[in-house]
Formats: sequence, structure tokens, C-alpha cells
Amino acid sequence: VNVPFELAPSARDLVCASPVERATFVQRDCWVHTPTTSRAFQWMEYLLRSERVRRPRNMQIVAAAGMGKSSILQEFENLHPVVRTEDPLRMQRRVLLANATHAGTGVSGLRRAVMRGAWPDAKYFPDGQDDLDATLKSQGVRLILIDETGDLLKSTPAVQKRLLTELKRINND
Repeated sequence: VNVPFELAPSARDLVCASPVERATFVQRDCWVHTPTTSRAFQWMEYLLRSERVRRPRNMQIVAAAGMGKSSILQEFENLHPVVRTEDPLRMQRRVLLANATHAGTGVSGLRRAVMRGAWPDAKYFPDGQDDLDATLKSQGVRLILIDETGDLLKSTPAVQKRLLTELKRINND
């Protein structure tokens, strides 16, 4: 490794481990923090804990394909697991991961992606604003992580503007 200061101590230990230890690590599919991923986690935690504001704060993770953007979001969601309540139809979650792949574009794609994230086992999702708001409120969602945002933006500037307006509306409700 030419740049050892960019690796977290756990990652440096892995690089120096024996081939058998490295193979065991890969088979376990463990998460390795680097300084960059630690900063991303700190920002996401800040966004989760901060008060709502009229113009929502946001963070974008930009990297080439296969660099771990989705893994970062998934790992952060895993730090804030879903809490099942006494009612089997109710769940509580502070963090919701919405994957926008194949959800469509614009506002309807965003709503579909969020509802799919809120109810991963459901086969049908109502597409209405009231249903989305009720779901987010009943589950206590404080932070929505949107993966594959580019899929929502594959449309005209007018549709993109309506999408931004919907994101602001969700933040303010």
C-alpha cells in the first residue's frame, strides 16, 4: 500500500494479515471503515440528529460504480435498525433506505421508492401523498437515504423541479 495514512487501523491490519486470515475476512463480508467512510457516517449522523429546517440539508455521496456508495448507506441503515412494535403492522425506524432502482422517475418514483423502503415485504404500494406522509409519520422516520438517485432524475427539468419540491415537502411535514 503506497498511502498507508488513508487506511483505518483495521484496514491496515487486514492488509498485513496472512492469506488465510484475509480469505476468512472476505468470506465474512465485513465492513471496513476508512477515514472517508467515517466522515460520511458522521455527516449522516449529524443530519439524523439535526432539527428540521425549511430548506432541507442533504449530502451526496459521489463515486464511480462499484466503489461502495450503496454499502455505506446500507451499513448506516443497519446502525439504526427497524424496531418491531406490539402491532405487527407497525414498525418504528429513524432511518429509511429507499432504493430508487426501477422505481420510476419524478415524484411518483420517489414515493414508490420510499414506500418500498418502508414496507419491503409488501407487493402493492399506494402512490398517494397522504399514504406516504402517514407511513413516514407512523414509522417515526427522521432521515431518508435515497440510493440510485440518478434513476429518479432521468426526466425533464420540470419533472426534476417537482421532485425537489416533493423532497422539501416531505422534509417539512
